[in-house]
Amino acid sequence: MRRLKATLLVLAVFGLSACGSINSPVIIEDGSTIEHGLRSVNGPIQVGDDCVIEGGIDNVNGPIRLGARSRAGDLANVNGSVELGESSKAGDIDTMNGSIRLGRSVQVDSLATQNGRIEAGPGVEVKGAVNTINGRVQLGDGSLVAGAINTVNGSIDITGTQAGSIQTVAGSIHLREGSRVLGELKVLEAGMMSAGDRIPRIVIGPNVEVAGPLRFEREVELHVHESARIGEVEGAEVQPFTGDAP
Repeated sequence: MRRLKATLLVLAVFGLSACGSINSPVIIEDGSTIEHGLRSVNGPIQVGDDCVIEGGIDNVNGPIRLGARSRAGDLANVNGSVELGESSKAGDIDTMNGSIRLGRSVQVDSLATQNGRIEAGPGVEVKGAVNTINGRVQLGDGSLVAGAINTVNGSIDITGTQAGSIQTVAGSIHLREGSRVLGELKVLEAGMMSAGDRIPRIVIGPNVEVAGPLRFEREVELHVHESARIGEVEGAEVQPFTGDAP
């Protein structure tokens, strides 16, 4: 949540000379170019298709929507969702108490939520990491996460996706057909922030590769498809399976 505290301060004092509002929506028409950022408190920010926002977009108590094929800087939201249309581009995206939804072929620098899910369509590219605390991560076929996918209590469900590494505490993990993890897959010991009584279920599906080690610091159910390729397993017993699911 790199920018959320700063966002709260900025939105408390920002000047309306920037494109911003309080208690009313900010709406940018299709094809527009805005040479600064967008700010709002208690209102939605809606950017149309084929737009360029030279700065970032910050909001409190309202959703942010970036239209298809549009481009913006960093996006930060408190108490609101963030949605990006297909083939759009943005920097770091952070939310607190809001979900993140990405359309097909979206490109972003990183994704982070505190209490909200992350859902992405096919072909999404994340140049950095994907992080959640209390929210699931679901990525579509052909997506790429150059960094790690990390959750505390949220599940991870990816299909045909490549990730640098995967880590959770209490969330289940399902790596579906053709997914690849370049580094380790790790389940950490339960801590104060996690739903520690739940036993994570780890499913390594057909034609999946985990190139690094699989390390488990707590009890898990580990199911590995006969066609999957995995590294060294530490702290769990592999339960092999055939077919689409165990």
